[in-house]
Amino acid sequence: MGEEALPNDIVDALGLNDPSRFIRGFWRDNLACEALKLPTGQRAARLPALLAKPDSLPAIVYVPSRAMAEEVAAWLRARLDAVPYHGGMESSARTQAQDAFMSGRSNVIVANVAFGMGVDKPDIRTIVHMSAPQSIENYYQEIGRAGRDGKPSRAILFYSWADKKLLEFFHENSFPPVEKLAQFLGTVPREWTPLDKVARPTDVTEENFEAFLKQLHNHGALEWSPTLGIANRNGKSWVERYLKQEEHKRFQTDEIFRYAESNRCRMNELVGYFSTQEAGEKRCGQCDNCAPASTMGGGLRSAMPRERAIASSMLSLLTARDGQAAGMLLTSVASRKSVGRSEFEAILAALDRAGLVRISRESYARDGKEAQNRKILLTRSGRRNNGNDLDLWVDADSVVRSDGPASRRRKPRGPFRAGTAQ
Repeated sequence: MGEEALPNDIVDALGLNDPSRFIRGFWRDNLACEALKLPTGQRAARLPALLAKPDSLPAIVYVPSRAMAEEVAAWLRARLDAVPYHGGMESSARTQAQDAFMSGRSNVIVANVAFGMGVDKPDIRTIVHMSAPQSIENYYQEIGRAGRDGKPSRAILFYSWADKKLLEFFHENSFPPVEKLAQFLGTVPREWTPLDKVARPTDVTEENFEAFLKQLHNHGALEWSPTLGIANRNGKSWVERYLKQEEHKRFQTDEIFRYAESNRCRMNELVGYFSTQEAGEKRCGQCDNCAPASTMGGGLRSAMPRERAIASSMLSLLTARDGQAAGMLLTSVASRKSVGRSEFEAILAALDRAGLVRISRESYARDGKEAQNRKILLTRSGRRNNGNDLDLWVDADSVVRSDGPASRRRKPRGPFRAGTAQ
C-alpha cells in the first residue's frame, strides 16, 4: 500500500507545515492475520469449527448490523457461550453482556462497532470480522484488541466483492453529488430558518437530506441547529474540502479490499499503510500468506500435482520472457495445458504468495475509464527455482478435475441468506 494516509490526515487537520514525524509501534509480533473470501451466506457456517480450535477463545465476532449481532449470537449459543452487543440494546443489557464477556462467563461476544472503545481484556485470542470494515484504520484498531497479553492471537476477515458494493452504496448515500449540494445551498437564506420552511430537493429521501445537512455543516457551508434550523454561511472553500474528503473515503474502501486481496504478508501490508519505514521488507511468518499451513480459516490448501505442473510451466515461460502481461502469460500457458482463467488466477496468486513472482500493476485510461495492466515479474527466488518441489498454496475453493481446469466447490451455507448481513 505504502500510503502513510493517517499521519498525513493529522498534519492537514492541524495545519502543520513539514513537521517532524515520530511513528512507531504498529507491528504486532503475536498477531496472525487471515483474509478469507466467502459469500455472505457461507460465513456463519465457518464460525463453530473455527472457534472450537485450541486457544481460539475468548473471541470477538464483529458484524455489520444490529440484527446480525442478535442472529449470530443466538445461533452460536447452542455451541458456545455467546452474547450479542450493539447500540440498539438497552443500556442495562449492553452492560450485562459486556460484564459477562469481561469476566469470562461468556467466551464469545458478537458485536457491531459499538463494542470495543475503552475495553481492555488482555486475553482475547481471536477477532473475526464477518464483513469488510470501512477502512484499514478501523480494522487495525479493532484487531488490536486481541493478544494484549503478548500471547499468540489471530484476526480473521471474511469478505467478498458484495461487501465492497455495500460500502460503495453507503458512500453514495453519505456523499451526495456536489452539484446537488451547491444547488440546495443556493436556496438556503443567510438568516436562521426553520427546517420546515426550507425547500427540500424533491428527489431526496429524509435520510439523504440529513446527509446533505451534515456534509454542508461539517464543511462550513451552513450552520445547522436542532432548535434554530439552518443558515447559509456562504463558505468559499467548502467544495474543495468536501471533494477531498469524499476522495479519501473512496481511497479507504479501496485500501481495505487491496489488503484483503493481497498475497503478501498481512502484517507488512497493515503496517505499511501507516508507516512504510517501519514495514520495510519484513514478513510476519505467521499470517495466511506467510504460513498458509497454519491458518485457522482454512482458506488455502496445498497445490495438487496438476497445479504445480502449471505453475512450473508459468515459471519456465517467465524465465524465457520476463515481465509478460497476465493475459499473454495465460495465453502462453493455455497453449501448453488446458487452463481456464480462474485456475490461472489461483495459481498466479499462489506463485505471488510464495514470493516467486511479483505482480506489477499499471493504470491507464480506456474508454474514458481507468483500467489496469498487470505485468508478471520473476523474483530472485523465482529465477532460482527450477520448477521442482514447488511449495504452493491455492484457494481452497478451487477444485482440480482430472480431465481439465479447476471448478468451484459448493459449500454448505449457514443460517443466513446472502444479504441478511447487511
